[in-house]
Amino acid sequence: MAFKVAVLLATVLATSLAVPTPRHEFSDFFIHADPNARIVGGSQAAAGSVPYMVAMSNGLLVRSFLCGGSLVSARHVLTAAHCIEAVFSRGALSSSLRVTVGTNRWNSGGHSYSLSRNVTHPNYVSSTIKNDIGILVTSSNVAFSNLVQPVVLSYDHIGAGVRSKAAGWGRIRQNGALSAALLQLIVTTIDGQQCVREVAQRALELNIRAPAVEPHIELCVYHSPGHGMCNGDSGSALVTESNSQQIGIVSWGLPCARGAPDMFVRVGAYRDWITRAMKLIHYTVTCLNIQLFKEVANIFDVATTMVFKEVILLALFVLILGATTYEYGTSELFIHAESRGRILGGVPADEGSVPYIAAVTVGTTVRSFLCAGSLFTTKHILTVAHCITALYRNGSFVNSVSITVGTNIWNSGGQTYNVSGNITHPDFDPILVKNDIGFLIVSTDVALSKSVQLVTLSFQNIGAGVEATVAGWGRVNRTRPLSSELLELEMTTVEGQQCAKEVKAEAAAIRLRVPPVEPSIMLCAYHSLNHGVCNGDSGSPLIEVVTGKQIGLVSWGLPCARGTPDMFTKVSAFQQWIQHVINIDDSIG
Repeated sequence: MAFKVAVLLATVLATSLAVPTPRHEFSDFFIHADPNARIVGGSQAAAGSVPYMVAMSNGLLVRSFLCGGSLVSARHVLTAAHCIEAVFSRGALSSSLRVTVGTNRWNSGGHSYSLSRNVTHPNYVSSTIKNDIGILVTSSNVAFSNLVQPVVLSYDHIGAGVRSKAAGWGRIRQNGALSAALLQLIVTTIDGQQCVREVAQRALELNIRAPAVEPHIELCVYHSPGHGMCNGDSGSALVTESNSQQIGIVSWGLPCARGAPDMFVRVGAYRDWITRAMKLIHYTVTCLNIQLFKEVANIFDVATTMVFKEVILLALFVLILGATTYEYGTSELFIHAESRGRILGGVPADEGSVPYIAAVTVGTTVRSFLCAGSLFTTKHILTVAHCITALYRNGSFVNSVSITVGTNIWNSGGQTYNVSGNITHPDFDPILVKNDIGFLIVSTDVALSKSVQLVTLSFQNIGAGVEATVAGWGRVNRTRPLSSELLELEMTTVEGQQCAKEVKAEAAAIRLRVPPVEPSIMLCAYHSLNHGVCNGDSGSPLIEVVTGKQIGLVSWGLPCARGTPDMFTKVSAFQQWIQHVINIDDSIG
């Protein structure tokens, strides 16, 4: 994504893993607004008053809210493309994605349906948030009732002064708690050129770089300061007050309800595409159903990047929209930690003291920090699989990924290399956060020097009480800005079964559902309360103090530095896989 402050309105939960409602910007485009916000200044919608409303949620054991949508037929849900892209990985939708209809409370009541197919506009551009429209197809027909009805789409040209209604789930303010109740707000469309001027002026006042408003494909609406859309409302329908026909789809805006118009996809601009897409999808699904009758189908459980609703992978995933940096979380596993963090309680690392550390970044005009890794060979960066899979868009690896080495300031100095390939463990499970390991491959050999050195891996079994250090970039807490400075922290490994018990007990105490700790492939380490790793540290190496060898990679944990061990991928458990992938043994300790 881009423009550090234009935020997509989705609450896409990261690798959601838990029980209460987490927050993960899978694709937030509400500039600088915290993830998962909802209509600001709205009122609760009456039961059945928005019968076309759809809630998109993800997760197997616990549902986590992602986006809104509208039911346009018994099989089709219209939403924003960025909502679909957020749950699309390795060429398929998340297998645990569901849509719920017939209720004003997305996590209670109504009827839920699985999805069989999706399509996004072929010209959707995430960097400028244009053509932000897509369709989801349910696996079976949605049953209509008084509470469940399709919306009628209006393809009329909508000018200024049209009173309309938007409804959605989310927070009532940027840092408020996620609400399960559906809110609605009456807004008025404004003239396109007026919108262009107001957004540009407000962005300038807020020191924000925002995408250009394009009135021929985007519709602008406004209410007043303190009233408007925000993250979590993405994909929701804008309908006319006079006849309840849909004219827009919530897409993006400036910081929530700060006195600027909100941007919607203009439905009228996509009549031909919507008509063709629905016909094509219907034909494809029909043929598929006939084929399944003839033979046993292979079901690929394409794991969601969201799991137990509250465990958040420690990555900081960013998409570039422009000259500033917008942080984009697409696969975070630190439970209920609000967006990216860094090592908590750590101290600045001495320059050159961590010569194997690599910063993984993305973007062309501006680099945005994602994860960390360690330089294993001059061509291979060892990191966690959830960092790599988060960099796939529409089945393809993002082409603007690079790594920086030789500096403690990830966005200054050092040497930067383009990433040309990647390998993830074939058994990586993003739901259980297992086998969370992979390699990024650079296009040219990394030049070694005093400040750039290869790490040596330890394949010895690591027990309890081993002193180790971890280094990483991120925030010192959940609300501070991202820091560019490398921090390090000393930790001690914890016995596996003890770790499993402590994590389970703390998760129960704070009402979170977390993946099971598996000591055979995971390593636990701990420092003390208020000291530990957090979002943004994903992929960072854990180094044994005595030998200086890498024994783990930052993977996941409970809410940052809450007094429980943090989970690392155990390097020794993957010796054969690593050797097979690299096909060399010399640098292995």
